[in-house]
Amino acid sequence: MRKNREAEFKPVLKATLVHRAVSYYDFAIVNTGKGAAHDVHAEWSVDDFPHTGSWSIPHLAPEERHRFAIQLEEDRQGHIRTEGEIEEALSDHPGVLHYEAGCTDALGNPHSFEEDIPLVETLKGRFENVTELLEKDERKEMRKELKKIRKSLKKVGKEIELDGNDGLIRAKMSEEVLDTVEANSEVSVQELHDLTGFSRGDLNGILRRLENANKIDIESEYERLSHPEAGDATIRSATAG
Repeated sequence: MRKNREAEFKPVLKATLVHRAVSYYDFAIVNTGKGAAHDVHAEWSVDDFPHTGSWSIPHLAPEERHRFAIQLEEDRQGHIRTEGEIEEALSDHPGVLHYEAGCTDALGNPHSFEEDIPLVETLKGRFENVTELLEKDERKEMRKELKKIRKSLKKVGKEIELDGNDGLIRAKMSEEVLDTVEANSEVSVQELHDLTGFSRGDLNGILRRLENANKIDIESEYERLSHPEAGDATIRSATAG
């Protein structure tokens, strides 16, 4: 009876990778136990990279989950979110995320947890078993995103011959950014990066050209686009309102 009672109150702080959008992944901590976790504290790092993530919370209910960006360096540029970014950044490394956590249960008993996640291997395994990775609503979002990608590729295929014409490619990228801005009342540079998949460097040039053509309004100076620590610019369509 005592063991059964303790099992009813025992939390389990599980570390895992979760799917956020098409090809986008986050590191997550979830309480898979039956009991609430109290005074939660956790740390994690990838291989011998400089950044060590840390987190604490007074209470974590059963099935409650918190997500974090996978990070290698101390600044924001150290974030790696997509499957391609993860594979590229860890191509010459073991690619193991080491996780340690501790908490107490409702009875005051301490619990500790430790786990190693081989990131690249986990991603490959989850890609092969994608239906096990995605929740029902996430599968729906993935279908929507894949439909958009197919539509975009079909449109690009009709209008651009793959002959190395960088001017046409840049024009199509600019058109996609402008369509994304016009579809939203306002959007940040980070949101544009997430929605289009274009790098910050590509977005900087595209946004400059669109503003010079009086197609968008940018709230902040361009220098801020290259320095995330100075804040993220807000982008609006020049024809909005």
